[in-house]
Amino acid sequence: DISLFRYTGSSAPSLSGTTATLSGMTGVGWKLVGNYGDLGIDTSNPYNLVNAGNVGSSWWLITAYNTSYGGATTGTVDQGNDYFKIYAVAGSACTSTVAGVCRPGGNSGGQAPEPGSLALVLLGLAGTLGLRRRSAIAEQS
Repeated sequence: DISLFRYTGSSAPSLSGTTATLSGMTGVGWKLVGNYGDLGIDTSNPYNLVNAGNVGSSWWLITAYNTSYGGATTGTVDQGNDYFKIYAVAGSACTSTVAGVCRPGGNSGGQAPEPGSLALVLLGLAGTLGLRRRSAIAEQS
């Protein structure tokens, strides 16, 4: 049984002086993603799925389950003789986020283009109009 946290703070994460309670963890920038029970070695894709909400973070913390973190997200969780070894970790690069949710693979959220791209298009349009105006003046002379 494990608990999975992601870091949402603004500086480098630290666990110094943190209590092992949910409020202690969230107080220093860690956010609970979920409590997952009955995980086992699974070598067939899609493996043991965690993080169903596809939230992203640069820093992750995987801990043994603690009852102060709440109930199970999946499976059955109980505190006691928990131990675990990480067999494998897989993920995908998060290229954009919408409301804190990862959108892997580019701009799939229907967002507006980057301001730099828009500026280049406008600059090209202005140059084209300038050339047309210049050629029209040259023809009149």
